[in-house]
Amino acid sequence: MSVRYKIAIWFAVLVTAILAVVGFSIYFFSKTERADTFKYRLFNRAGSHARMYAGLNNGNYSVLARLDSATVASLYYKSISILSRDGAYFYSYSDKAGDSLVIDNHIRERVIIEGTYYFNYRQKKGVAIQYTDDSHNFIVAVAAEDIDGQEFLQQLKGY
Repeated sequence: MSVRYKIAIWFAVLVTAILAVVGFSIYFFSKTERADTFKYRLFNRAGSHARMYAGLNNGNYSVLARLDSATVASLYYKSISILSRDGAYFYSYSDKAGDSLVIDNHIRERVIIEGTYYFNYRQKKGVAIQYTDDSHNFIVAVAAEDIDGQEFLQQLKGY
């Protein structure tokens, strides 16, 4: 084989390897960024619900239910639960009937210890936060499917 062909083959292998590394890096960093963004959205939803719930002095939770049902679909198939530290539920909402977010003892204990705990629930990603101030101490948990993120990653894969 001539030197010319050897150089051409080495060049082709080198370019292919560089393109593969760049493609893998783009996919990996995009996947990580999408996961972090989704966690941030879940955390913000849990925090806003905690603040709204703490501000409701009259126990009129229909305001929360109306906000949850009227909210633009930034979180798909979301489920929200607000409960006491001992597990008594104060409020529960789900976009799909019968898809309530049930927080088990393990999640409840972890959020009490850590303050914020991320978890998987069925086909969803979730977060539970503990809200504490002078007159309140409760847990808010939110879980949803990251459909936008899954579609984005499918587009990156090309199918």
